[in-house]
Amino acid sequence: YGYPYGIESQVLYYNKTQLGNDDIKSWTSLTSKGKMGTNLASAGANYIFSPLFYTAGDTLYGANGEKAKGTNIDNKKGVSVLKWIKAQKDNPGVVQSSTNTLSLLQSGKISATLSGPWSYNDYKKALGDNLGIAPYPTVDLGSGEKQMQAFLGVKLFGVKQDTKQPLAAMKLAKYLSSDKVQKLGFKNSHYIPSSKKVQASQDIQNDALAKAVVDMSKKGYSTPMPKSP
Repeated sequence: YGYPYGIESQVLYYNKTQLGNDDIKSWTSLTSKGKMGTNLASAGANYIFSPLFYTAGDTLYGANGEKAKGTNIDNKKGVSVLKWIKAQKDNPGVVQSSTNTLSLLQSGKISATLSGPWSYNDYKKALGDNLGIAPYPTVDLGSGEKQMQAFLGVKLFGVKQDTKQPLAAMKLAKYLSSDKVQKLGFKNSHYIPSSKKVQASQDIQNDALAKAVVDMSKKGYSTPMPKSP
C-alpha cells in the first residue's frame, strides 16, 4: 500500500538577466534568444527527452505505464520526436551539457537548463536572485506548438502487505502523509507536497520552485514515470 506525500518533476531553470518571461514560453524563442544547456548525448538523456513521445501523443509501456509491450512510438508521431531530437544537434541555441551544467550556467555560457528540485540549491547558489524557475516551454514537433512534457515522480510511504502490524503501519503512514505533516515537510525540508489542498496554499503558490513543480504535475505537463519494465 502506498501513501503519497510528495511530488517531483523537472522544471526550467534560467538566468533572468539573459532571458525574459516571453523568451521562455517556447523552445524556439528560448533557444533563439539564449542558450539551452541540456543532455542529448550521454547517460540520462532518455530521462529528459523520452517524455517527448507523450507530447507527440504516443504512449510508453501502455496508458498506465504497466505493459512491457505497450509502447507505440513506431509511427509518424514517434518519428517526429526523433527528428526533432536530431535537429537539436544543429541548433546553435542548444549546448550539450551534463556534469558541467552548473559551471556553464554560472559562467553565462548557457542561459537555461532542465532539471528537478534536487538541483535547486546549487543553481540558487550560482545565480542568486537572478535564478528564474518556470514550467517547461512548448515545443513544435512538426504539427504546431505543444506543451513539452516531463516525467512525474511521486514520493510515498509504503506498507508491506505481509507486515505483522498492518493497522499500526497504515495509521503511521496515513499520519506521515497527512496535510499537517506535508506542510511541515515543505517548511522544514522543502519537499513539494502531493496534497492538492496543501499545493493550493499561499506558502506553495508564493514559492517559485514549488509552484513550477505543481504546475508541471498537471495533466498535459507531465506523465507519471512508467512502472515497467
